[in-house]
Amino acid sequence: MPASPPSASSSTPSTKRPPPGGLGKLTVKDLNATAAADLKIAGEAKLVGGKQVINGAGAFSSTAAAQTGLAALAAHINGLNAGVTASTVFDGQQHRLSLAVNHSGGANELLIDSGDSALAFDEVARAQDAVLLYGNLSGGGGVLVSSSTNTFEGAVGGVNLTLADTSATPITVTVQQTDAELVKTVEEVVDAYNALRTDLGKLTAFDAATATTGLLFGTSEALQVDTRLARSLTDRYFALGSFESLAQIGLTVAADGTLELNKAKLQSAFNADPQGVQKFLATPTTGVVAKISAVVDRLAGAKDSMLSASTESLQATINANESRLERFDVSLEKQQERLLLQFYQLESILAKLQQSQTALNALQPIAPLGGVTA
Repeated sequence: MPASPPSASSSTPSTKRPPPGGLGKLTVKDLNATAAADLKIAGEAKLVGGKQVINGAGAFSSTAAAQTGLAALAAHINGLNAGVTASTVFDGQQHRLSLAVNHSGGANELLIDSGDSALAFDEVARAQDAVLLYGNLSGGGGVLVSSSTNTFEGAVGGVNLTLADTSATPITVTVQQTDAELVKTVEEVVDAYNALRTDLGKLTAFDAATATTGLLFGTSEALQVDTRLARSLTDRYFALGSFESLAQIGLTVAADGTLELNKAKLQSAFNADPQGVQKFLATPTTGVVAKISAVVDRLAGAKDSMLSASTESLQATINANESRLERFDVSLEKQQERLLLQFYQLESILAKLQQSQTALNALQPIAPLGGVTA
């Protein structure tokens, strides 16, 4: 049967009343806890129509639930992030506190000890695992398989089962091989490779009319990416069963370097020998996928690859050029200071020369002294 919803419980506040017919005044107070205060029902009763009444519904009305102590308690529980979700539920007369486990299954059963508080909890839904009887029901050879969710992985080799409802009669599950996922995956590989070819073509292009080139024109890195990937797609792969090349399952390289897929040929190869296609493509280390992945890692892996080494080399060049620019800036600043100092010194000398010229211009000739006769 499918798994039930997560374990949940609800609670309503309780009060102690005086014996019937008593003359005492009804009072609600906390004893070794704060539940009454949190729920805003602590205090003395009021006489309404000759009866003592504590209006707990006023504190938990549907229009003011967010301001109640019960909502605050739920928010506090949720803030603990303990795998339990708390909420308030209005049943038409009063609010209840609802607790639900965030994960399903019997192992996630919710156990609550209300301690000395005035809260009393009732179990609404019991946590349990989904159970599947796999095998012959009438012959007694069936095996019970359980899961914390309604999904069973590994109960049947290579098949994941999801239960939608309970059943009292056996259900037959028919499993067939399909090439739909294989064809989809190969088509995605073809599209990705051709997109790479398009980008490489733009980056390595040469326009004779305008004498312009792409950013990677003439670089060895672009050439190696092109040749190594193309070689990995046209190589022959041995010791992998009945298939030795991608062309045998419908993958060929066109004259312009793009990858083409013959879907009918791929489907025919899969229908004739599905295990052979799987072995050819997916054998660890020696399969086509593993070898092409190794080529990609050597070209563009995060560590010790051709492109990562080129990136580090370019970054080192950039850093060296930035250091040279910084040194040039310092040298230019010093040269500027020296030239400004020379300018100030020349200005000072010029000012002194001007003063000397002014003084020279102010000189007046003195008449010669006349002779004295006896």
